[in-house]
Amino acid sequence: MSSFYKIVPELEQGTSEWLEFRKKHITGTEVAHLWSGQVKFEQLRDEKLGLVSKPQLNTEPVLEGKFFEPLIRAHLLTTPLGRKLSPSGVCPTPCLEVVSEPYFMVSLDGLTDMGIPVEIKNSYSKSKTSYKDVLENGSFSKTGKNAGYYAQVQWEIYCTDAPCAVFCTHKSLDGKTFCPDNFKTQIIKRDSEVIKELVAIAHGFKEFMDTGKLPELKVGKRAITPEPQEEVVQLIELYKTQNEAYEAANAALKPLKEQRDETAKLLVELLPEGVNKLETSDCSIVREERKGSIDVEELSQYLVEHKLMSVEQIDTFRRDASYANRIRLK
Repeated sequence: MSSFYKIVPELEQGTSEWLEFRKKHITGTEVAHLWSGQVKFEQLRDEKLGLVSKPQLNTEPVLEGKFFEPLIRAHLLTTPLGRKLSPSGVCPTPCLEVVSEPYFMVSLDGLTDMGIPVEIKNSYSKSKTSYKDVLENGSFSKTGKNAGYYAQVQWEIYCTDAPCAVFCTHKSLDGKTFCPDNFKTQIIKRDSEVIKELVAIAHGFKEFMDTGKLPELKVGKRAITPEPQEEVVQLIELYKTQNEAYEAANAALKPLKEQRDETAKLLVELLPEGVNKLETSDCSIVREERKGSIDVEELSQYLVEHKLMSVEQIDTFRRDASYANRIRLK
């Protein structure tokens, strides 16, 4: 066990004793919410002093998460990653205090034999919006950023003095059965800059609790981008090479295209008045008039303003969303 932290014995997560213990500490969830701007210092203080009610812990999403957490942890231990990090097949869920600053604590979803913390996020089975993003992008998802998942994991890495953490995501199809196909792991590396910010926030909140003086800290969520995998780096380099070759070829072809277009214009201008098409043995020369495109946004606004159609009715004519690939080199 690392000398950086100490395990709080006989403190079981979810118990009344655990809830009381948390009031005397700052936790990973709390410091992450302060960091992301989701919670203000005054709000967290009032919660710890019992002046306001804390968020309900018996909602359907929370209860479903509690049900699946041990199943997710058990499944992790059957994967190659889980067996590598915990050869013993055991992954306890301890509560820890930082030795140098006992006010700092963390309640872990798992701690492997290698001392790597595990964070588990079970997406609510009835959610239709966020789970795919969280499943595919983990703590870097839109939901993850807004809820402070990335900061929470960095706090766990700090409190365990670990080089990284394992972020697990899962969603059940029916809210009752574990779904292996909707299970994914993501390795989150230590981010020293974010950890520095979190520690400053935690110290600032402790001082605020002691003195009532708000610290001068810059808090609020900011952009966190994942470190690209080696395969991604290699593909970017390949794309750069291909793009350079394409631009060189395109530059060489541009004068030829301009010359060809000018010749086509001259051919069409030679068509007799009233003749829009001329066939020869070599080609077909056509003068074609195209109607301008309809301004869909302006048309929709007109239909709604004149109460001819509602926005909902207009949306029924909308085609399925399509996606375009766009790479912007810097």
